[in-house]
This record gives sequence, C-alpha cells and structure tokens, in this order.
Amino acid sequence: MKLMKRIAGVAISFSLVAGVLAGCGEKKEELNIYSWADNFDEQVLKDFEKKYNVKINYDKYASNEEMLAKLQAGGAKYDLIQPSDYMVKTMAKMDLLAPLDKKNIPNIENMVSNFKTPAFDPE
Repeated sequence: MKLMKRIAGVAISFSLVAGVLAGCGEKKEELNIYSWADNFDEQVLKDFEKKYNVKINYDKYASNEEMLAKLQAGGAKYDLIQPSDYMVKTMAKMDLLAPLDKKNIPNIENMVSNFKTPAFDPE
C-alpha cells in the first residue's frame, strides 16, 4: 500500500510538471526538484528531460526535517518538493508553500479524485 502511494505520488508529480512545461517552447528550461532520495528512477528523469526539453536538477533528502531545515535556511528555490502529509501542514503554516494554480495544469482532470484534494492540503 505504501509503495502504491509513493508510485502514485511520483506519477502525479510528473504529470503536474509535464502540464506546466508543455508551453515552454524551444528554450531549454530547468526544473529544480527536491525529493526523497529514492523517489525518482534516474532513467525516468533522463527520459523526461528528453521528452520535454528540460534540465532536471534533482536534490535529495532523507527526512522531512532535513528538507524543512534547508528550506528555512533560504537560498534554495525549488519547482517541486515532496514533503509527507504532516509536513505539508507545517510548511503551509510557515508560509513556505506557494498555492497551486490548477488552471495551469491542463491534465488535472485525469488525476484520481483522492489526489486532487488530499486531506492534508490546506486549500
């Protein structure tokens, strides 16, 4: 069950990012990801870079607390982070998260409904 949640989370992350990058044109954009150390297969990242003409910078963390400390220290700007459910609420209270504009995600209707509005989402 835990593996399925992780796989679903990774798939959703990529589908959200793919929707945003779809309008990027010819210029090679950079995508800065901060996630769990074993969340993304390196080949999947390479394939994604090729398909969407984007360079992925993938920084890894081992715990939510490590991730939070780095973000609180400043100087790091990420397009995608993947905190666990309890940390989302903590980070929202600390104003460390940007709102997600669902109008910029054309394929959001293809997501499983449970992932569109998770219980831990402060929205």
